[in-house]
Amino acid sequence: MDIKIRFLQKSEEEKLLDFNRDNYGPSHILTDPKYIHWQFGEFPLANNNFSILGVFSGGGSLIGVFGMTVLKFNYFNAKINCTSLANLIVKKDLRNFGLGYLLLREAEKISPLACDHGLNEDAMKLFTGRGWRGFNLNRYVFIYNVSSIKKFDGLKDLKITNSEALENLDYENKYSDNFKKIDSFDNRLNVFFNSENMLKKYPLSVERSEAYLNWRYFKHPLINYEIFILTSENLIKSFAVIRREGGGEFPVARIIDFISFDETEKFFLESLINYFKNQNIYFIDYFFSGDYHLNSLQKLGFVNCNKNYYKYLPNRFNPLDLKGKNFINFVFKVNNKPRVDSKKWYTTKGGGDQDRAY
Repeated sequence: MDIKIRFLQKSEEEKLLDFNRDNYGPSHILTDPKYIHWQFGEFPLANNNFSILGVFSGGGSLIGVFGMTVLKFNYFNAKINCTSLANLIVKKDLRNFGLGYLLLREAEKISPLACDHGLNEDAMKLFTGRGWRGFNLNRYVFIYNVSSIKKFDGLKDLKITNSEALENLDYENKYSDNFKKIDSFDNRLNVFFNSENMLKKYPLSVERSEAYLNWRYFKHPLINYEIFILTSENLIKSFAVIRREGGGEFPVARIIDFISFDETEKFFLESLINYFKNQNIYFIDYFFSGDYHLNSLQKLGFVNCNKNYYKYLPNRFNPLDLKGKNFINFVFKVNNKPRVDSKKWYTTKGGGDQDRAY
């Protein structure tokens, strides 16, 4: 088969949108030009190309795409590029010709590090066949309103309960007045994320620079995030990004990103629980990798959603899907670097493209 693989130019936007409509459906988020330009056209640098590899037939027809974003990562004591992969799809009648394999092989060459979130079964076979390693993210949940959850068919018989802290929540401590919501980037975040403490605690994670956070959260064109910090002595000690989903049908709050010093971690999580307590939220959930924050989460009553009946709690809310996949997997590949301990990774639902607008 005569093919060519290259990045799509922005002048080919209509060709891309037509391909996505045909292969994802007319209402999919990947048919929204605003989303396409935000996800694949603005960060880290806006230029004449989308960060989407296309495979073209000899006649110039687009027959497959692989979206991605090249991000700066903290990699132990260095900063390196990481290709964060997104949507991979090939025309249905051409899926047995190895085009996905060729797109993945090409994508692997871009950066010394590559990762992806939320693969389906076929994609997982493709990636692991090329030497990628992976695991499922943790999912922990704090339930406020189990009676409302059980009103839905398919959830009525779940043996789940409202969450209760194993320790008393104490809001009368020295940080009580320093928990607040922010609407724009606070310059103190630069000091926070680049502090020796944070770089040591999270040695392998995306670099949360001002440019990245403005693009990803503060100035997102389609999603309104709620962003919280905790300060002490005028320094930021904790940071979280929350997204509300489900509307009035199944309202939830989702911890999309979370970073904290050890000494403020538990209180900061307590403050988030308290903030959403009286806002008609059914539960708060949090997807993340590694052993980060486990002790605080468990003491505060968060429950492991990968076990028992909690694994049936829905993960998709726009629209509500009670039967869909309730977990997020994660894979990575390192080129020309020492083998990485998978527990060192810190990624969340905010990584990759698992936090789409709809």
